Amino acid sequence: MFEPISSVIPLLEDQGYKINDPWDIVDIFEKKLAKFAGSKYAVSVDNCTDGMFLCLKYLNFNGEITIPSNTWLSVPGMIMHTGCTVKFENVEWSGIYQLKPTTVYDGATRFTKDMYIPGSYQCVSFHHRKILKIGKGGMIFTDDKDACKVFVNGQLLASDKLVSGTAGDGSGDYTVSSNTEITFAFPLLAGDVVTVEVLKEFTI
Repeated sequence: MFEPISSVIPLLEDQGYKINDPWDIVDIFEKKLAKFAGSKYAVSVDNCTDGMFLCLKYLNFNGEITIPSNTWLSVPGMIMHTGCTVKFENVEWSGIYQLKPTTVYDGATRFTKDMYIPGSYQCVSFHHRKILKIGKGGMIFTDDKDACKVFVNGQLLASDKLVSGTAGDGSGDYTVSSNTEITFAFPLLAGDVVTVEVLKEFTI
């Protein structure tokens, strides 16, 4: 069930939240989902694939990444876009798999309580055909405070199509142009509807 955001704001205010702009709603959403998943931080993005892209760029990973052969087309394309190469393996998986040998996980079809894998960068997807049934979106779960800052930076600079930060391995700064239609901002900001059940269920 979708309701106008104007109907959701009183619901949040009744729970003690102060809403001054749309980012406040995104912040509440992230905190609720981080607690649900069991991670310290959650950063909302446009989709799961964009989340994995940000994670790999933050880690400054170079080389070969192994993924299941039966995955979505966007994943190998995203890996190549980071400058890495793709190796496929024939393995069965359910809900989540690792982008080996990194600590990035594609959990596009998993959304369960306490699902977070400690020390990982776990990306999930929201869609009306997936577990969290909102129109579109994704989330990065992590315990890495520095990574969270970089991801939020990408989120805030999405309108400028530019993401800057410091690589997680300490090798230096990077700037990533998203001129290949990668958009990092969570789409809630651009729309006027939100799933009321989501905000009711993930209470903190």
